[in-house]
Amino acid sequence: MLTIRLFGSIKIFHGDKFLPPFPTQRSRELFAYFATYPNTPHTRVTLASLLWPDKTEGKARASLNTELWRIRQVLGEADAHLDLTRDTVAFNIPAGQVDIHRFHELIQTGDAASIKEAVEMVDGNFFEGCYSDWCLIERERLADEYRSALQTRLQHHEAR
Repeated sequence: MLTIRLFGSIKIFHGDKFLPPFPTQRSRELFAYFATYPNTPHTRVTLASLLWPDKTEGKARASLNTELWRIRQVLGEADAHLDLTRDTVAFNIPAGQVDIHRFHELIQTGDAASIKEAVEMVDGNFFEGCYSDWCLIERERLADEYRSALQTRLQHHEAR
């Protein structure tokens, strides 16, 4: 089973085995994007323009292919989660295996034990070291959810 942590720095586990870090910032960012938006086909054109907006489409797509290769090298046999077609790329994984999605699921339950678990699983800001627009927006959204969860936890504690 693949487990992904995006709070703090990226950490990926395949079963008990900690997978090595991605060799480039772009491969880390691309993988984080897939884990943030799993089970959705992303067009290669969109991904290429997201990560390489200043390159021509051909050069950006070539860079995308290189980073996909790097991701597959790190994932090893877990690369079966990647669904690659000529036009799209999807990363298929149960959302609960990615910490930010598990965090959201726990908060949605609203009970004190789940809120406590959600708050305790946060180990830093979302994908530290990434400053792309999509990443900053997601980081702020998760920080808002975290602050809300802390407020709810405080209210549960005061009600006791």
